[in-house]
Amino acid sequence: MFYGGLALIFSGGDDEKIKSAMGTIRYAVIGLVVSFLALGFIFLLGNVANFAVGEYISFEKIRDALTVVFERLFNGPNSAASMVGNY
Repeated sequence: MFYGGLALIFSGGDDEKIKSAMGTIRYAVIGLVVSFLALGFIFLLGNVANFAVGEYISFEKIRDALTVVFERLFNGPNSAASMVGNY
């Protein structure tokens, strides 16, 4: 969405660029909706199967995993943050 917004701002009134930017924004929104629906579906299946999905999928765990990934990408595999959570 951010890229689509920038493309829309810098389109300069060109109809083709505006159409392309709006398409980018549209597909970004669709992607977000699909992602949230998939997450909801996972939680629904977990509840039906009596499995506590929330213990395994939490904001904190996702944040920690992303922190490790970005630390390894930008600081190398032996950085201190890459040791967090033993990933």
